[in-house]
Amino acid sequence: MCTQLKLGLAVALIVGCVAVDATAQQRRLRGERNRQQGSQQIQQTAGTATDSYAGSQNSVDKQFAACLLQANQAEVKLAKIAAEKADSPAVKQFADEMIQAHTALANKLQQLVGNQQPNDRRSQIERQINDRCLALLEQELSSKTGKEFDACYLGSQIGGHMHMKAALEVLADETTGELQQIAQDARPTVEQHFKHAQDLMRQVDQRQANAGS
Repeated sequence: MCTQLKLGLAVALIVGCVAVDATAQQRRLRGERNRQQGSQQIQQTAGTATDSYAGSQNSVDKQFAACLLQANQAEVKLAKIAAEKADSPAVKQFADEMIQAHTALANKLQQLVGNQQPNDRRSQIERQINDRCLALLEQELSSKTGKEFDACYLGSQIGGHMHMKAALEVLADETTGELQQIAQDARPTVEQHFKHAQDLMRQVDQRQANAGS
C-alpha cells in the first residue's frame, strides 16, 4: 500500500510536472510570440520613425547645402571682379585661387542639392537675403579702385571666410553623409584662405601706411 501510494504520488508528480511544464511551455510560446509581435511592432515603429527622421534630416541637409552653394557662388562672382580690378598682383592671384577653389566646392554642393533648389519659405527668404548682400557688396566694390579696392575686397574675404569657417565647423559636427564629408574636406582650405586674406590685408595696410608717410 505504501509502495502503491508512493508510486501513485510519483506518477502524480510526474504528470503534474509534465502538465506544469506543458503549461509553462505554452506560456513561454505565447510570451515568445507576444515578444516577437511586440518586437516587430517596435521595429516597424522605429523604422517608420527612423525613415521619417532620415527624410527630415536629408531635407535639412539639403537646405544647408543649398545655402552653402549660394555662398560659394557669390565668392566666385566677387573673385572674378577682383581678378580684373585688384591693384596688387598678390590680390589678383588670391582672387584666381578663390575662383578655382570655390568653383570646385560649388560643383560638389550642386551635385548634392540637385537641379531643384529647396523651395520652402525659409529657404526663399535666405536666398533673397544672400542675393541682396551680394548686390550691395558688388555695388560697394564697383565704387572702389586701386588700393582702396584691394582693402575692400580683402575685408569682405576675411568676414566671408570667417563665416564660412564657422559654418563648416558646425556642419561637420551636426550633419551626416555627403554634406558632412564635404564640410570636413573643405575646412582646411577655408582656414588657409582666411589666413591668406588676413596676411594680404596686413600688406595692404602697410603699403597705405608707407604711402601716407
